Amino acid sequence: MVAKNRVLQFYRKNTCQKRGGKQRDLSLDDFVLPDYSADPDRDFDRRWTYRLLELTKNQLEHEYAERGRKDWFDALFPSITSDEGAVSYLEIAKKINSTEGAVKVASHRMRQKYRDVLRSQVAKTVASEAEVDEELQTLFKVLSGE
Repeated sequence: MVAKNRVLQFYRKNTCQKRGGKQRDLSLDDFVLPDYSADPDRDFDRRWTYRLLELTKNQLEHEYAERGRKDWFDALFPSITSDEGAVSYLEIAKKINSTEGAVKVASHRMRQKYRDVLRSQVAKTVASEAEVDEELQTLFKVLSGE
């Protein structure tokens, strides 16, 4: 009977679970965030720039929609964000049932309005009007890949 008890004790001791049971060990590497960018400041600037451009586009789109000109916005916006000549004004005019001259004027006005809205968006992020131009220069550097 004593031998049987010793075998049972030996079995229990060697098969019992430690605290935490069958949990896998975690290393500190599991808690380190991956490095998405070699330069966090540049990554921040890039995200800030694209978010600012998105806010600007949304506000401009909203303003056009309020005036009942959403179709004009949809047709013209790609022309103001792409290279000159990439989008034909004549094709846009046919699409929105207008003239080429009217589309050119509307495109010019949309570019100006886009600049104004972008400037106002930047102004919301800085302490003074004097800093707006500096922030816009940073934005353009980010867009150019510098």
